[in-house]
Amino acid sequence: MSIVSINERELRVVIQKMFNCFPAGERSKAAGPEVYFEILHRIPLEYVKQAADWAARGKLGDAWSLPPPGRLARVAEELQWRGRKKQAAPVEQEWNNSPTQRAAIIIGFRNLISDLKSGKPIQPDMATAKVFRLTKED
Repeated sequence: MSIVSINERELRVVIQKMFNCFPAGERSKAAGPEVYFEILHRIPLEYVKQAADWAARGKLGDAWSLPPPGRLARVAEELQWRGRKKQAAPVEQEWNNSPTQRAAIIIGFRNLISDLKSGKPIQPDMATAKVFRLTKED
């Protein structure tokens, strides 16, 4: 008896449930559960479950045949990408600089650009502080 991980067992159950949703004749035409397992085992289980649920409801292709393993994997990967995209949504930051602060920052950037163009040596640690007027200039 071999040791099987919980995710592997759950993946096999998800695949078998999906297979059981289709007529026996269609199951014999499709690739075996092992092929589905080999393709889907690298994708997180929650996305495979969603893709298998879509397949069982007939949302992938026609409602009478199993989707090919590659198509099911593409759908699961697309769902995974969408999930990551939702998680990584950037947080918008508000900047409330007064007009005088904004003008000082613009002048600081112009001075920095002119120093860079002239070849004047720049200290990286001090350049940002000078742009934002955090230190007194020489």
